[in-house]
Amino acid sequence: MIQTINIEDCDHLVQNFFKMLGEETNIVIYKEGKPCYFLGEIDNFQEEVLSLSQNQEFLDYLEQCRQRGKTQGTISLSQIRQRLENS
Repeated sequence: MIQTINIEDCDHLVQNFFKMLGEETNIVIYKEGKPCYFLGEIDNFQEEVLSLSQNQEFLDYLEQCRQRGKTQGTISLSQIRQRLENS
């Protein structure tokens, strides 16, 4: 689950940390030599991707589609294009 907070609600230490970063928009924080946190700006598309990635109903739907593709088969992109042109 994604938790959201307003930077204005953070304590002064956190607010000062982001001010110190200045113009940097993507930051990777390492722990013991390995990347463990990412800080970066997101746009509406990225926010939507994050939201969908945690939406169980949507994830269940995708799994149903995968299973249907395995049992009923799939069609190629060229076949889709042809169907659209003929409709």
